[in-house]
Amino acid sequence: MNIYQEVSCDYQETIHHTSPFHRHTGYELYLFLAGDANFLTAKDGFLLQPGYLVPITPGTWHKAKTNSDALYKRAYINCSLNLVKELSTPQTDLAQCFTRQNLQKQSVIQLTASASQTFLQHIQTIQQGLSAGVYGNDLKIKIALTEILLLANQAPQISHNLVAAHLPSLITEMMLFIDIHLKEDLSLQRFSQAFFMNGNYLSRTFKKATGITLQEYIIDKRIEFAKELLGYGYSVEQAASETGFGNYYHFIRAFKQRVGCPPGVYKKERTVR
Repeated sequence: MNIYQEVSCDYQETIHHTSPFHRHTGYELYLFLAGDANFLTAKDGFLLQPGYLVPITPGTWHKAKTNSDALYKRAYINCSLNLVKELSTPQTDLAQCFTRQNLQKQSVIQLTASASQTFLQHIQTIQQGLSAGVYGNDLKIKIALTEILLLANQAPQISHNLVAAHLPSLITEMMLFIDIHLKEDLSLQRFSQAFFMNGNYLSRTFKKATGITLQEYIIDKRIEFAKELLGYGYSVEQAASETGFGNYYHFIRAFKQRVGCPPGVYKKERTVR
């Protein structure tokens, strides 16, 4: 196992931020340090508080969205399932903070100010270790990651009743509707018929709650599904059809815009791996 390909991390400060909904194949720990922001998943949403550590499981759709000009500070670490399994022992399952998730709500861990600083120190150690292939750096990375995972597993989880809800039930229902009907027509008229509301109103409500338009969310989900299908060996034409793109050339443009390369190139790269 090449440790340098199994883990990544960063600390960031920005004023305005809204990432697209996305997901990972491995684990992520996201630590909110300061600012005014919401954390959103396809099933939940809440206002972030300093010290909130969010354990994100593979495949979980998520994003963060700032609400004001307040300086937004956060840190995160991504690591593979295999690496966490390797660092665990029969007595200490380091993946426990991820696997004890509630099926309906995103789990949240509360770190003290001191624990948050410790988290950042370990992040810095891992960053330094990843920046140069110096003797012993691989072990330093593993030790720092182990300390972070121990911290996450030993800190208390916040009761779901104490986490300030943000995502309206209408939005979660719309997201579920999209998941079920992803291959089908998802025009505003279709939403209007399904929810007995004006389509433009539904679109405005969705953007207000999530920070992106309804159409952007649908395309993001279709592209992520297409990436999976291409990885499984589907042809570009099959991936376009199975993900609800009525226009093949629209699929090519949308895929390249979001992924950075055409779907055919992406498929070949996945095959090489």
